[in-house]
Amino acid sequence: MLHVTILGETISYDPAPDVGAFLDVLRAAVADPTVDESAVLRLIYGVENPLLVHGVIPGRGAVGLQTLARPEYRVALDLLGQKQIALGRLDPEAARAAYRLTVREVVELLGISQQAVLRAINSRRLRAMRDGSTWLVDPASVQAYRVGGRGPQSAKRTRRVAS
Repeated sequence: MLHVTILGETISYDPAPDVGAFLDVLRAAVADPTVDESAVLRLIYGVENPLLVHGVIPGRGAVGLQTLARPEYRVALDLLGQKQIALGRLDPEAARAAYRLTVREVVELLGISQQAVLRAINSRRLRAMRDGSTWLVDPASVQAYRVGGRGPQSAKRTRRVAS
């Protein structure tokens, strides 16, 4: 299945039957004008959501690392964004404007390779969106990003600091 996000990214996913049924319920709640944002949030983080880890928080599901890696979870969060837009609580153009750094600019800011930046984007350690064939990165995620201590760039930085 394909889902186009409010920022224009296409998410490809193949949900298990229980996850597909949950996303159908979530889509119906988002489309229903009588359902408010808090009800959608309760649905996303409730015990009905098969994407979450259960038994950690009584009466709720918890977001685990496996949850974050699932494209279906990104679809659920985007559906929440759609509800927020419908309620006038989210401006998609303002959200899109937050993504303004190119990969080349992130390389220069962090002092790491282009491949390292793309790996960080793909692993969701840097928030980014696609604009055609170009990745645009959120500066706030770059500011919060911590460069790891491995690889040739790290060795060069360590030598510089040690001298």
